[in-house]
Amino acid sequence: GIPLPQYTAASGNRVWIAGRNGQASVLSCIDRGTRQKCAAAFPIFLRDSANVAQTFAAGLVVGHDGAPWVVHSGNQSVSRVDPVSLAVLTVPTGGTGSQGICVGIDGDIWVANVNSNSLSRLDPATGLNRPGYPRASGVPSQPGGVIGPTRCVAGADGDIWATVFDGRPALPGFIT
Repeated sequence: GIPLPQYTAASGNRVWIAGRNGQASVLSCIDRGTRQKCAAAFPIFLRDSANVAQTFAAGLVVGHDGAPWVVHSGNQSVSRVDPVSLAVLTVPTGGTGSQGICVGIDGDIWVANVNSNSLSRLDPATGLNRPGYPRASGVPSQPGGVIGPTRCVAGADGDIWATVFDGRPALPGFIT
């Protein structure tokens, strides 16, 4: 198991669990039909002595292709895990203070970056940032963009909603 499980996400017949084990972000899965592990906990990001920032799993979603994505706080990266081979691809988010992660209705992966006041939009096939989305706009209470987004979710209409933090209680916002 995972000593510090923190996030769960389901797709098809699998439930994915992300969390921490010492200096590593780890991922595991359970087959919903058999209730057996389909993958024992394995590291998806290892912190080394050169990476002094506190790095840990900060969110988990499953993409439209069934691949789990884990955002890592502290080093501004996300990992995509192939659901069959369990191969891990880790890429930068393009922002700082990456905390929340969600999947748009088009399949793109969105990451909420609290420190850079931005939302990153990633291509699910490559993990690379899509150009033209360095900052979110359309947040009614923040005309200049998103102030400290911490989590995000896709609406049925395609809008991406984010909880934002500007020193007061979290405020809802959206991106169109």
